[in-house]
Amino acid sequence: MSNAQLEGLIDAPFSEPDLTQQYVKDDLQVFSTGLPLEIPEEPMIRHDGKVLTCHTVKSPIFDSTGKVIKTVAVIRDITERRRLELELRQAQKLESLGPLSSGIAHEINTPIQFVNDEAHFVRKGLKGALALCELYREFVLKSERGEVTPQDIAAIRRAEADAKLSSSSTTSRRRWKPSWTAQIGLPSWSNP
Repeated sequence: MSNAQLEGLIDAPFSEPDLTQQYVKDDLQVFSTGLPLEIPEEPMIRHDGKVLTCHTVKSPIFDSTGKVIKTVAVIRDITERRRLELELRQAQKLESLGPLSSGIAHEINTPIQFVNDEAHFVRKGLKGALALCELYREFVLKSERGEVTPQDIAAIRRAEADAKLSSSSTTSRRRWKPSWTAQIGLPSWSNP
């Protein structure tokens, strides 16, 4: 286009009026001050309507007397860089959730492990108690028939010892007592 064709043309017809006004203000600032203007980030609409994020540097062009007669702009498309920076920030946020979720999982697993340990203890105790009940049943049947022997009594004593039915075996067990912490309100383990 010639200078005559460019005269009076403010901006491309696809730019929004607010953006066009800002471009004109920036050009006017360069014309009036004679100093370059750096715009770190500004929207710019491409000919196909796609909005880009651009880094722009506008500089004055002087005539032989030192008067500003034109401006020139170097525009760098930073849309992809901004998108990658956003993705990086999102990834860093997700990365910081790792230790937090690990701590929460630990706090959930600790009471579950306690319940599992206690269930194992009860299962083991019941197994011995059931075996002892079976021996008692057989002992009662033998006693009704008058067939009890010293070996039967010894077998019952061994089964009682194996079942560990004395109350002292359960007093040293670890107990879970809810003692809520002020910070995060999660239960903790303690020994009686």
